[in-house]
Amino acid sequence: QPLLAWHVLALLTLLVITQVIFAAHPDREIGYHLQVSGMLVLWMLAWGALQWLMDREEGSGWSHYFWSAVDAIFLTALLSVIKGPLGPLLGSYLVLVCAAGLYFQTRLVVFTTAAAMIAYAGLMFLRPEEAQPLHYALLFEATLWIAGFVVGYQVWRMRILRDYYEER
Repeated sequence: QPLLAWHVLALLTLLVITQVIFAAHPDREIGYHLQVSGMLVLWMLAWGALQWLMDREEGSGWSHYFWSAVDAIFLTALLSVIKGPLGPLLGSYLVLVCAAGLYFQTRLVVFTTAAAMIAYAGLMFLRPEEAQPLHYALLFEATLWIAGFVVGYQVWRMRILRDYYEER
């Protein structure tokens, strides 16, 4: 299951980094550490459930949409508990949009972009201090939309080229 393996590898990397930071940080807070690590573990467990769903539905494609939605939800949950400022961590939403393009489904890219935009708006609701100044939050929403458009356009172009060359 390469999809699950890559997802777990990515989160295990984050989990290892979290453990190293906790071990090296002089002001360790076990409650905070368990909250962040627990969120990562729950995210991995959700992926296991999604892999099970993918195996059961035998490639109908809906599982990728669930996968994208779960990623956006868990990313937002994780970012809502991490101490601020979030800064570059917000770029994780862009990673979700770009990763959706790897499935070569334009609708999935559109869905993931919308999910990321809604999730980011939810994060700004949960952490209003991160939305200051407001135009930064709006610019980031626009950036998510632009990234979704660019990735979606590239996926669409690849599909057109594939269809063209399959006909020859």
